[in-house]
Amino acid sequence: IKNASEYGIYCGLATNLKINDCIFKNNAIAIRTVNNSDPLIDDCIFNGSETAIYVENNSSPIVTNCTIINNVRGVYVDNNAAPRFSNNTVSNNTGSGFVIENYSTPTLDTNTISTNGNYGVRISEYSTPIFTGNQISLSGDHDVKCLDSYSNYTDNGGNTIGKCSSCL
Repeated sequence: IKNASEYGIYCGLATNLKINDCIFKNNAIAIRTVNNSDPLIDDCIFNGSETAIYVENNSSPIVTNCTIINNVRGVYVDNNAAPRFSNNTVSNNTGSGFVIENYSTPTLDTNTISTNGNYGVRISEYSTPIFTGNQISLSGDHDVKCLDSYSNYTDNGGNTIGKCSSCL
């Protein structure tokens, strides 16, 4: 799916949806999940989009075995979203690998998050992601950054985090 001016795939109230073995290139937003959607996104490549995956409004997709590279923003998690990201590579995005905001609680386990422009993972506005077994390194300003005193992350162990600021 390429060159979508708005969304490559839009999931609103979607349950039991499987998106696998896809290539997304040069989209405004490659996949957007909203309103309690819970698709399984597996073994996809996201390259050259404004935002690869945008998760919001109580959505809880499971994203596994994906490559999210060379986008402006890799993943944006907003407004009470609780996705799970496992075994993904999120790198070389010019902005941040992950932006997590507004009471969101994503689970990130066994991901490689590296060489992103601003932050590997940026956390704000009462969000509390859960980290297990991730390799987070070599991003611009910080590998993990909490932008306010109301946000933090839970470290369940096995993480390697390079530059971390204002968290824990």
